[in-house]
Amino acid sequence: QALPYTDSFSAKSLHHSWNFRAENGGTYEFRDGWIHIVAPGRGFVNPHSNQDAPMLLIDPPANTDTFSFETRLKFLRTTAACGAGLVAIRKDLTGSMVLNYQRERAGGVGVLQLYFWDHLHWEPGGVLALFAETEDIWLRVEMGLDLQFFFWKDVEGQPWTPASAPNGNDFVLPATIDPRFEPGTYWIGLFVMSGQAADEEVEVAFDYFNSPELGPLPVTSSGSSALVWAAIKAP
Repeated sequence: QALPYTDSFSAKSLHHSWNFRAENGGTYEFRDGWIHIVAPGRGFVNPHSNQDAPMLLIDPPANTDTFSFETRLKFLRTTAACGAGLVAIRKDLTGSMVLNYQRERAGGVGVLQLYFWDHLHWEPGGVLALFAETEDIWLRVEMGLDLQFFFWKDVEGQPWTPASAPNGNDFVLPATIDPRFEPGTYWIGLFVMSGQAADEEVEVAFDYFNSPELGPLPVTSSGSSALVWAAIKAP
């Protein structure tokens, strides 16, 4: 039996643990083992906004200091500057972390973005331009205490690539915003953002969502991540 934090979206209905939030409109349906989320025009992951993007949310794994969550997605209908990906958002909607894969309709260019909100203040954590040959992209976030790490790949079976800007700097937590992700105060999950046009819709399909309760998180040896996680896990 699948863990409650793992969903292959092969059923006909969502597990009761899921919360589909679409205050500004939006729908979802299951097709061929994917969940398709449609977002109406001008929807954003923006706390204290009346333009909420559709979000599929679940409580993070309990009783663990470190965990990860990941997904695979593809765009089926796009508008200018639409996006989709992974989100951690406070239940009072006052703060969020957004790992956003933004698609440009012209040229098929994809841009991976990380940003944080605290009330109406925001701060970027990194930008990476991707020129994938396929429409599919995999995204992953590793969270633990006050640390987070971010990964992507665009080919099934390939190793996770740490998200870093073109200058080689890894995506980072904000310097001036405290995400405030205390246990019990936030959800994790998926989102779809539409673009600037109010009369256009975006459709994104997600293959799975996985956030198993993990002991020691598997980490790569690149950068300082392995050393940081080793320090966290030390008795």
